Amino acid sequence: MLTDTLLTNTATHPTRDQLQRLVRLCGSDQTLTWLAQAQAIVANEVSDGVAGALLGELFMQIVADDLWQTGDPLPYRLIFELTTNAVAFPPPPPWPDSTLWVQVQQIPPGKITTMYVTLIGMPAQVVTRPTLTVVRLESSNTPPRLPAGVPIPDSMPPTTYLVIVSAAQWRRVAAAVRCGDDPLIIQGWQYCAPAQQAIMVLTQQLTTQRQQQTQDQFYQHLIQQRDRLDKPS
Repeated sequence: MLTDTLLTNTATHPTRDQLQRLVRLCGSDQTLTWLAQAQAIVANEVSDGVAGALLGELFMQIVADDLWQTGDPLPYRLIFELTTNAVAFPPPPPWPDSTLWVQVQQIPPGKITTMYVTLIGMPAQVVTRPTLTVVRLESSNTPPRLPAGVPIPDSMPPTTYLVIVSAAQWRRVAAAVRCGDDPLIIQGWQYCAPAQQAIMVLTQQLTTQRQQQTQDQFYQHLIQQRDRLDKPS
């Protein structure tokens, strides 16, 4: 039933043999998770006229990327190399050699007109002064899903961010941070700080996920009230 569903929803791109091997090796729950990811991307980014044609290809690309990043080549080979009439998706390309970066350093840089970074995370501890608070956050060294063709370096050390927050901004989130279960949403301007061996972020807006949801619900309520008043009686 699961294989039939995938074949129906993914057009002609994956073969039945591929899907059967995929379910046996990775399980139906994981297979459905990959399918849901592909469907979500198609629903958000692809027009209805081509969604059905692209879903199968996108689904198999997500599977290929995830299997390749596990470090175990066997499932990838069984599904994408050893299957009869399999749709082959290439692994991520190798990281560029040093000649590329030499060439990049020789070209003139363009100018950034707007820079706005968003960080979402939970601080472990903070350092507070009368006028500001500093939050130290560290990114994972595992990259998110990347488009096909984007290389992944062999090693990727974690990146440290030092977030500078004004006292007034911090007071609005301090209680939520103490509870430890409501991630911060930080938006600001960043620059490289070699002395601190970190990326410095000067906070422009600060909230938590729950506060953001409450705000969104409030705005939605205002919109509904406005629409109700605008309707002729």
